[in-house]
Amino acid sequence: MRWLYEISTRIYHTGIRLAYPFYGKAKQWVDGRKATNSWLTSARKGKYLWFHCASLGEFEQGKPVMETLRKQHPEYKLVVTFFSPSGYEIRKNYSGADQVLYLPAASASNARKFLDHLDIALAVFVKYEFWYPYLKALHQRSVPVFLIAAVFRDDQPFFKWYGGVWREMLGFFSAIFVQEEASKKRLEKLKTPPVYATGDTRFDRVIETALQAKEVPLVNAFTQGRTTIIAGSSWGPEEEMLATFIRKASAELCFVIAPHDVGENHVRALLKKIPENKKAERFTRAKPDSVAEAQVLVVDQVGYLSSIYRYGDVAFIGGAFGKGLHNILEASVFGMPVIFGPDHQRFPEAADLIDKGGALSISDETAFLNALQQIIGDPDKKQRMAAASALYVREKQGATRAIVKILSAYL
Repeated sequence: MRWLYEISTRIYHTGIRLAYPFYGKAKQWVDGRKATNSWLTSARKGKYLWFHCASLGEFEQGKPVMETLRKQHPEYKLVVTFFSPSGYEIRKNYSGADQVLYLPAASASNARKFLDHLDIALAVFVKYEFWYPYLKALHQRSVPVFLIAAVFRDDQPFFKWYGGVWREMLGFFSAIFVQEEASKKRLEKLKTPPVYATGDTRFDRVIETALQAKEVPLVNAFTQGRTTIIAGSSWGPEEEMLATFIRKASAELCFVIAPHDVGENHVRALLKKIPENKKAERFTRAKPDSVAEAQVLVVDQVGYLSSIYRYGDVAFIGGAFGKGLHNILEASVFGMPVIFGPDHQRFPEAADLIDKGGALSISDETAFLNALQQIIGDPDKKQRMAAASALYVREKQGATRAIVKILSAYL
């Protein structure tokens, strides 16, 4: 079925190019790859460690490994590639890498050109990235290539009758590092390279981020003396539920809403949802000496959420009503009860945290209102959930160390 994979890939890339004049991200995708080709022709000589990430979330998972590996092996340069503009645009100035690029469109010729210009000593793909031309070219050149922080589910093509090309790609890896034993057991039914259940590097990443969390004076002034609910990476469904709760909330509660979309149109629409009897401020326009007069603070700028969680009492994480659950560990590491929607099956940490007593999954607005009222109204319950949340993160650290130990043996 390789032909089907190749045709679908070409259709996808063609669709992006056709959208170029009309869609901003498509323009970034195309123009960014032109810049990659330009850089490759003048790339500095030297041995490279190559890390590829689909987007920002995968970068955060790969970052502890790339930084630890680079620290232990400073003789190598580091190049990081992204597939998505949402990852590249935020991390294009990442100082830990010698170069951050868009991955050229997946084709045999692009893979040859990429590897002809860069002397890759070791390649790492993070979580869900499987690009046949690149994996095959790396394999043919005997370059060690690894998949890290992966999760495998029964519904993926690797385990279907039509998944031959996907199973072939697994064979191109030198080793595969998965987040949990269930993924390892699924892969053991197939003919694959060594599989290690080393855990999720995000635990190491969020612990590091929490230790380096910046003070945000505006949020500190806003939350002083009040119980704070933080909505992280919220989408429409979460924002509608919050608006309902805010309408009846007492003055002792305050709300920080950091929407997934910080575009002007979405921020304005969000502010209109806030009841008129509740004063709301925008993060970029609020003043430290008066922000405490508001009850709702809308964070209309990216880059602050992981530090803002430190000021919260309860976290409501967005995406689990169909878009894909956002990072719940950034909140958990600060010892916060966590609430999220029902669509979290692809995220093992969500089920784990529910089982440990640190999180609640809600199915609708009524369940959300009940969950929030339970936590806020029962200090003992809130404290138990907070402790369970923080302990869960601490107990899961260590994946980076285990992965780097094995990767280093190939250098």
